[in-house]
This record gives sequence, C-alpha cells and structure tokens, in this order.
Amino acid sequence: MTGLDYTDGNYSDLSNFLILSSKPLGEGNGGAVYLALHSLSNKKFAIKTTAVNKKTYQNFQREINILRSITQHDNIISLNGAFENNNQSYMVMPFIEDGNLLSNLSKNGRYTELQARKVTEGILRGIGHLHRHNVVHRDIKPENILIDKRNEAKIADFGFATCITRPSSLTTFCGSFIYAAPEILSHVPYGEAVDLWGVGVTLFIMLGNYYPFYDRDERMNNHIYQYKIDFIPKYWCSISSAAKNLVADLLTVSPHERPSANEALNYPWLEHKKN
Repeated sequence: MTGLDYTDGNYSDLSNFLILSSKPLGEGNGGAVYLALHSLSNKKFAIKTTAVNKKTYQNFQREINILRSITQHDNIISLNGAFENNNQSYMVMPFIEDGNLLSNLSKNGRYTELQARKVTEGILRGIGHLHRHNVVHRDIKPENILIDKRNEAKIADFGFATCITRPSSLTTFCGSFIYAAPEILSHVPYGEAVDLWGVGVTLFIMLGNYYPFYDRDERMNNHIYQYKIDFIPKYWCSISSAAKNLVADLLTVSPHERPSANEALNYPWLEHKKN
C-alpha cells in the first residue's frame, strides 16, 4: 500500500506535532479528531487519524483528493497536510476554537434569526462552491459545521463526500439517519439536493431548538412522502415567516423542488441580511 500522496512541508511530519489531549475533539466519519500543537509554528491544529487498512485507506485518500480538488473557500475547512505513520493515517486541518454548531447550540441554546442567518449564509456559500466543483458532501448536519469566533461557518468532515458526474446519479446509502434526505432513505438515485435538505434540518434546529423528524425510524421509511414539518407554536411564534418559508422549501420532499444553494441565497430572509 503506497503512502498518502499529499504533503505540505512541515505539516506532513508527525514528529512536528504534540497531541495535547488523549480525549478526541470529536469522532468524524472514519476517524477521531485530536487537538495538536505544531512545534514549528506554535499553532494549534486538528488532526484526524485512523488505522490503515484497505477500506480506511481508500476512504481517507478519497477525502483528501476531494479537499484538494476544490479551491480554497472561507466556508470550507482547509487541508494543511496528510501523511502516514506506523500504520496510522493523519489529516492536518486548522483548529476552530469555538467547535461545531451542535456543541455551540447545546452550550448557548437556540440561535436568534440574526445568528442563524449568518451561519446559514456561510453554509450555503460553501455548498454552492462544492457543487460548482461537482462535489456532494452528503452529511450536512450541525456536527459537521464548525463555527469560528466571528460566527462564520466552515463545512467539515468530508468522509462521505463524493464527486458527481451526472445529475441524480448517486446511489450509496450514507449520511446520518436523522439528517438524511428522503431520496436517500427511499433508496432512489439522488444528487446535490441532499445537501440542501441537510441545510434545512440544520436551520430548523438552529431556530426551533429541536429536530424536525426526531421520531422517524426505519419502519417509517415507506411513509417518507407524508412527512410534514411541525412548527410548534411555542418555539416558532416569534420566528419570521420569511425564515419559515426558507426552512419549508429546503425540507421539500421532492428534491427537484428544493432550491439550489444559489437560489436559497436569494430568498428574502437571506436577502434581508444585505440590507
């Protein structure tokens, strides 16, 4: 098995890093993520690592190739380096101190519309960039959205991401069940629209502080097309109609009727941010 084929100077040598805690920052798809100090720059980084075998190696290599294939974007986590050491694969990425969106919500409670609007705009800009590069993330959820000190969103964890060559040509069942789009759960070919469903669930959680489809389980898959969004008044009475309209359209069961990332950015609720 050949080594990972991406290096970036001093970020490709494990001896230049000090793992600061044995407790991981989180468990990403395909590996744990640890906080590390880069001795040469004295900067903190997040390092994703997994044991090397044929399957994990291929998954890691795919994730690296995807991150390399897209040009750098403010709303997508960047890759500083990747390497192997003692049958472990490593990916080096910037450390975002404020953590992910889910932990932020758990700590601070539901977002105001102003906060949610800024985060949603960043997610949509990042997704739009991915889709222009023919990349589908397939696991958009609060755990995979990092929030920096300026409340800017960065899309992370590309373990399920893949390239798409034709519309609705993907068939792999993947992602996280409570965030997965209806077309994935229904085992029909799908495409970029699954990422917009993930944005809709994420926005719903930011504003409502609960999961829109929390009670669904595998026995309900046959009834996927009957799903209706329940805007419980005690949580949503103070939320604007413009915000709820965007949520509802992103959570449209038919993928062909969901707005694209660029279309969603032109919705009145997000247009309001520019005024």
